[in-house]
Amino acid sequence: MTTNLILRLIDVEKRYKQGQDEVIALHKSKLEIEEGEFVVIMGTSGSGKTTLLNIIGGMIAPTAGAVYLRDKKIKYDTKHSEQLSEYRRKEIGVVFQDFNLIEAMTVSENVAIPLILDGEAASVIIEKTESMLKQVGLEKRGSFRPYELSGGQQQRVALARALVKQPSILLADEPTGNLDYNTSKEILELLLEIKNKDRQTIVMVTHDPMMAAYGERILFMHDGHVYEELKLSKEMSSGQKRETIITAFYSMKGMSSS
Repeated sequence: MTTNLILRLIDVEKRYKQGQDEVIALHKSKLEIEEGEFVVIMGTSGSGKTTLLNIIGGMIAPTAGAVYLRDKKIKYDTKHSEQLSEYRRKEIGVVFQDFNLIEAMTVSENVAIPLILDGEAASVIIEKTESMLKQVGLEKRGSFRPYELSGGQQQRVALARALVKQPSILLADEPTGNLDYNTSKEILELLLEIKNKDRQTIVMVTHDPMMAAYGERILFMHDGHVYEELKLSKEMSSGQKRETIITAFYSMKGMSSS
């Protein structure tokens, strides 16, 4: 086993009941992620990528299989609900497409929420919140309300909130889906900077090849299966990465990109 392995999924599967029918949202899947790795999951709508992300995040339980953080098995059953809640609070940070900020609270208050819920001392909350806002370039916006910020700034606040407790894994579900191209690039470049500086492990879902090109490894999903895995070389240009991703994506679906 790789010494830097942080996450391992073994034959993880997710099935749902719809009346008399059974829907397989995720077929038996295996996945290993190293600490500090930036993994991107791509696929069309309904491919199972968000289901996979939610299982990793402890938000839904797999029907079968096992998930390990480092060498500790994640227990999803109701008898271990407190342990699962602790896993979500301490080990997982999540960034959503829609920011999910509380409009009535200031930027600083939004970022501090995870620390407040954990009962941290006021001095620690202030110190960590200010440090995180500085890291995302919003140290002068702490007293602002979310509605006073641009979309890109709101996503930076959401990112600061997700990272303020230094989670083992950051999950990003279409984090640039509501942003324009230039702002999306800024957010991904910030993610990459944090990843390189803090060895932050990132798992991101996207349908955009341009955004996927910031990752180191791409998993292509279709119909609940992980069909292909692509590793991107650091020597490749952004354009080469994008073209490689597009070619692999259409090849997976048995289609031509022309």
